[in-house]
This record gives sequence, structure tokens and C-alpha cells, in this order.
Amino acid sequence: MKRRSLGNRLDHMRHSPKACLLQVCAGLALGVSAAHAGPRWPIDVHNLSPQEVCAEYVRQSLRLEFQEECVALITSGGYQAENFLAYLALDDKMTVSVRTKYAQSGDAQAQYDLAQDYRKGRFGLEVDHEAATALLRQAAQLGHTSAQRDLGLLHLESHPTVKPEPQLAVHLLTSAADQGDALAQRALGRIYRHGWGVPTDKAQALKWLEKASVQDYAAATELGVMYEQGEFVQQDLEKAHKYYKRGALEDVEAMYLLAKTYFDGKGTEQDLASGAYWLSLAALDAMRAMESGSTGYSAAGLKQMFALIQYEAGRMYETGLGVKVDKAMAKRWYTRAAEAGFVQAEDALARLQVN
Repeated sequence: MKRRSLGNRLDHMRHSPKACLLQVCAGLALGVSAAHAGPRWPIDVHNLSPQEVCAEYVRQSLRLEFQEECVALITSGGYQAENFLAYLALDDKMTVSVRTKYAQSGDAQAQYDLAQDYRKGRFGLEVDHEAATALLRQAAQLGHTSAQRDLGLLHLESHPTVKPEPQLAVHLLTSAADQGDALAQRALGRIYRHGWGVPTDKAQALKWLEKASVQDYAAATELGVMYEQGEFVQQDLEKAHKYYKRGALEDVEAMYLLAKTYFDGKGTEQDLASGAYWLSLAALDAMRAMESGSTGYSAAGLKQMFALIQYEAGRMYETGLGVKVDKAMAKRWYTRAAEAGFVQAEDALARLQVN
């Protein structure tokens, strides 16, 4: 709360940017030093610029792995520096003021950030999809990669502020994908794979999913499914297993599918212990995602897939597949799956009750 009150004081000092900046630096240094019970170094500010003062306080007060990045950001000047200082001050009005000022002056990053604020209702702003879309258009016209991607996705689906325009969506997503945006690359791969507003195109689908899979775990999972099912490609279970292993570093669906390859010995040697390991991880991540409300699939699809994973974890413990039989753990996972509406889990709970 002390840092919040600092931000409130700064709001009344806009007539003096230097004093404002020095207050942020001092408050940040003292607050962080107190929080970490570390020493407070005296700094002679008379011969230093405000940016140098702030950088010095960061160097001496912040115990962060990204300390040097913070210093570089603060001393860079312009939007990034002011936006970061507003963030440090924990002042919503200051953050909106900085972003609005730079957005109006044509800064693409500020336009994109402010668009996200309006879309999500952050920093005290009311949700305003029209304002968000207008800002995205401005940033996209200036070549902002994420803005092009987000605007492309809006034109791909039904949205209150834009008309579905598949060709424009592909154009915007391609611009972002050509700049290395993995989410845009995956979106293009899926568009060409499923024929969403454009004819299906095997070569384009594979091209963009391959590019995306280097950075994006869900794209690797999608490629694994395609190679397992022989969709657009010759069936190759070893390749499917390889892509699932890459995707399983973060993607819950990939963890589950990788577990199945180990259980069934598809594309790799059968390894029940490894299957149990990856299925347990998938079930735990599914549980956390459902509890936190994380998305990435349609709400219905997310719930169904996560419930299936939890059901399979219950079956693993009931039958002792790669683990010791544990009826209590089986009941735990069946219960979670049943709560998500998975019918087979309800039957499994009834079966455990009888036995």
C-alpha cells in the first residue's frame, strides 16, 4: 500500500517530471530495501540525471535476475521508460496517462498496450471493445506484429466490432507470421489445415505449423496428431512421438498423448512407468488449469479434454497401469472427472463403491 500511495503523490506532481521521477526512484529503493531487509545506499543525486538516479537505485536496491534489463529500460527514455516507471509506481492513472499520450502520438507499442487495457478492463478502464479494436488497427497499420496477429484473429471469427473477413485475416496473420510470431504461424497452420474461410492447403498447413512448433508447444502437439493419424502426411508414429515430446514441455494435451504412446508402445518402446509419469503430469496440469480458469481451447472442449485426462488418471490407479493400485487416488481423479460432467467417471465411482 505504501507504493500505491507513492503513486498517488506522483499524480499531483505531473508539473515536475524530474521530481516525479526522483520520487519514484526513492520510493522504489526504500520500499524494496525494506522488503528485503537490505542496506539503503546513499546516492548523490546532484550530478546525475533523473534516469541515472533511477538506474542507480535499481542497481543498488533490486535483487532481480533481470536487473540489467530494468536499468537499460529506464535509461532508454521514451514510452518504454515512462511506462515502466508508471508500472513501478503502481499507479493506474499514471499508466493510462502514459499509454494514452504515446498512443495518440503514434507509438505502436503504446497503442497495442492500451488496446489490451480496454479489452480486459485494466488499470481502472471500462471494457471497451470498439476502442480496443480501433487501437489495434492503428498499431497493425504501423506494422506491430502482435496487433496484426490479434486483429487477424478477430477477423477470423465473429466479433462485435469487426466483420468476419477470412482473406483479410489471412493477410494480417501472414504479416505477423512472416515476422516470426509463433501464435500467428500456428493460427495460419490451423486455418489451412481445417479450411477456415479458405481452401484447405496441405503444404501451407505443414509449413506454418512446422515454423510455429519451434517456439509454440501447441503447434508441436498438432503436428503430432497429424503424423499419428496420417492427415496430410504419411502416417509416422515415431514422428508423432517426437512432436508429442516437444509439445509435452508445456502443453497438457501433448502430455496426455505422449503418455498414450508409452502405454501402447506406438512410435517408441512400451514404457509403462514413463506413461504413468506423463499421465500424472497431464492430470495435475489439467486440474490446475481448470481451477485457475486457464483457456486455450473452447470452454466446452477444454472441459471435456481435461475431464478425460483426469478419468484416465483414475483408471490408471484403479488398474495399476505403470503404478501401484491405489483406490483412493483412483477415486480422487474419478471424482474430479465426474464433477466436470464425464459420465464414465460417474460409472467408475459407482464401481469402486461396490468393490
